[in-house]
Amino acid sequence: LVAELGFSLPEDRRVELYFGGPVSLRGVFVLHTPEYDGPRTLKAPNGLAMTGDKDIIKAIANGKAPKHTRMMMGYAGWGAGQLEGEIERGDSEDIWRRARDKAGLTL
Repeated sequence: LVAELGFSLPEDRRVELYFGGPVSLRGVFVLHTPEYDGPRTLKAPNGLAMTGDKDIIKAIANGKAPKHTRMMMGYAGWGAGQLEGEIERGDSEDIWRRARDKAGLTL
C-alpha cells in the first residue's frame, strides 16, 4: 500500500494494516494519538485523533509517526434507518452468536 502511494518504508519499519469495514476499501484512515495534526486531522476530546490522507502515511514512512497509531482500510457505515432495522431483525444477535461459536466460547 505504501509503495502504491509513492512512498517506501525503511526495511526495519513495519506498519500493520487493519480492516476497518467494507465501505471504501481504497480509503486509508489512521486512528492515532493527537500529537500529529495534519490539515485533514479530526480530533476528539478524549485524546484520540483520526487522519485520512496521504500526509500522515508520509509522516509514518519518514519516522515521524504519532506515538500510537492504528491504520485501517475501509470503514463501517450505515444508511438512514439501516442500523435500527438490523437491531429489530436481531441481526446483531446472530453476528455475536456466530463470533462466539467460531471462537469456541460458551456463555
